[in-house]
Amino acid sequence: AINDAQVAINSVGKDMGPAEKLAARKVAAEDGILADFLSRIDSFVGAHGSGGHAVGESLTVADLKLFASCSFMISGFFDGVPPTALDTFSNIQRVRKTVASLPSVCSFYDARGSKATAFEAFLRDARTLDV
Repeated sequence: AINDAQVAINSVGKDMGPAEKLAARKVAAEDGILADFLSRIDSFVGAHGSGGHAVGESLTVADLKLFASCSFMISGFFDGVPPTALDTFSNIQRVRKTVASLPSVCSFYDARGSKATAFEAFLRDARTLDV
């Protein structure tokens, strides 16, 4: 589903001018196709995950995929998708925080220091989410 969300947001505004595309993607993220995908994913995680995990009670590839894909989605790669697009999806945010807080993940991003890219900052900073 998360891959489908990325394909959907990528297609929003394809035949529009730059300003129209930004506006359309913002709407899609806040109350449109992207928000719908995220809402369904968030509900699934709430029903099937526990303790900050997407499914079950321990780390799986689903946690890693959701962490990376959702962080990528709000990183600025998709013009017009605001960095706040995930703020209302507490289950997704809990998964992002859980993965970002793993000692090995913290160690990796901390070691990157000033070499960290803007995208890496979205991954690293998920550990400070207030969820």
